[in-house]
Amino acid sequence: MAIASTAASLMTVERDRERAAIARERLRGLEHVVLHVGDWRQILPAHRPFDFLFFDAGVIYDSPEVVDLLAPGGLLVKDDMTPGRPVEGDPVREFLFGHSQLVAVEVITTPETAAIVAAKRG
Repeated sequence: MAIASTAASLMTVERDRERAAIARERLRGLEHVVLHVGDWRQILPAHRPFDFLFFDAGVIYDSPEVVDLLAPGGLLVKDDMTPGRPVEGDPVREFLFGHSQLVAVEVITTPETAAIVAAKRG
């Protein structure tokens, strides 16, 4: 909700229909927000490029096309990470820190959680 309340425009995708219904209720009245129900891999490519992608859940490391969705200089944030884990052996970290088109950093968000912020090289 924090992103939705401050963004100029926002597109969100939810695979689970029950969660989508909850999101639709919470986002009611926010005309600048569009909610899609389905798989982001099938929905987002038609709307690219994006300046900002936020992945709270879901798998991105097996979908290298996620980087193609970003505009040059665009940011990809992967939330709900466990802080301080090594890159090697962690498929999300290996993907984000090892991708030739991305520059990434881990940000501690709470003592128990972290996010990885990656920028697409311009």
